[in-house]
Amino acid sequence: MKRSFGCTPLEYLTRHRVEQAKQLLVNTNEPIGTIAEETGFGSFPYFVRCFSRHTGFKPKAFRIRYR
Repeated sequence: MKRSFGCTPLEYLTRHRVEQAKQLLVNTNEPIGTIAEETGFGSFPYFVRCFSRHTGFKPKAFRIRYR
């Protein structure tokens, strides 16, 4: 899979989850913790860490900026 997509399966899944979370943050009023759960992250701190690594923003800052 790494040859086909340029990343490991876990990296691909994490990117997909972050993309889903970005859409939910901008288009809904759901609490950020709920979005973390709905997108499959095991814990809130892990969600914040992954989201920040992929976007350069913490989830709350992303929501404020892109709404």
